Amino acid sequence: MGDFPIAVLKFTLAILLIPVIFASTINFYDHLEYYPINFKHNFLAGVGTFFLIFLFFYQMWGVYEFGQKLVNGVAKLAVVFDQFITDILPFYVLVLMGGYCIATRFFNLTGYEQVFVFFSGFFFTMHIILTAQDIMGREDSAIKPSYYLSMSIVIIVNVCLAVLCLDLFAGKLSFSTFFFDVYKNAKDIYLTLLKIR
Repeated sequence: MGDFPIAVLKFTLAILLIPVIFASTINFYDHLEYYPINFKHNFLAGVGTFFLIFLFFYQMWGVYEFGQKLVNGVAKLAVVFDQFITDILPFYVLVLMGGYCIATRFFNLTGYEQVFVFFSGFFFTMHIILTAQDIMGREDSAIKPSYYLSMSIVIIVNVCLAVLCLDLFAGKLSFSTFFFDVYKNAKDIYLTLLKIR
């Protein structure tokens, strides 16, 4: 009986985050126009490639779990939030961003931005899809309130991280524009819902 109020709270918070999820994903797609034209195509090609491999060839659980174990090892330093941090942070995207910084700053390698964009789309998709399956497998409840709340946060954080990642590859900072667009659209959705009531 003690878990019921917490489950209701988690489920309510997950429902309240739906406008933010909607606004962030729609604005992310629109925000891809801020980057060079090939960024959008390569990012979406990475997303599509992951789905093709995942559905027809290999589900990549071994690759995913290896990355999760490494993030979990580092996250153990923040004892309380170690699993939460592991679920949120996409290990391979962080490696990709670090690799890009090293390649461009120390080795002066340029012209490979499109490759990094492709793999960022691939690894973001891998992280979100496999994290969703992983969290769902850990949830015992039939309604799965922890799953809905966790995935709401994972999606929002990863969409924001995707914008920062693409900003890094493009050499520009457009995150504030994205953030204010999401804020405006989410606020409009909340206000519309309040008027319906």
